[in-house]
Amino acid sequence: MAIYISYYYLPLVASQSSLSPDDASVLISLVGITNTVGQILSSWLSDFKWTNAQGTIIISSTAACVLTYFLSTGHHYWSLLVLTAVFGFLITSGPTVSYPNIVDLMGVKKLNPALGILI
Repeated sequence: MAIYISYYYLPLVASQSSLSPDDASVLISLVGITNTVGQILSSWLSDFKWTNAQGTIIISSTAACVLTYFLSTGHHYWSLLVLTAVFGFLITSGPTVSYPNIVDLMGVKKLNPALGILI
């Protein structure tokens, strides 16, 4: 739930930086585009044996929390573009890598009951 708070306040941050509503909508669209790229990349990375799904979730969630602070300090359009692109890329690995994480922790046979508890 906390991830979506940034979506709500992103147009407000853009308007405080004297950006137009069209520029704010570009920022939100950029989060969605980089979110899709992040889903593909984090899914691909979680398939390797040398990666740990839980570590990927922890690292990306921590980085996204730190980046949320820096979103409020962006006062120029290009800095907000870069920050929102990285933010969209980072926030996606939690939901995307949760299935491999459950399989790593519980096993494939307990995936269905674990998803029932998770959802």
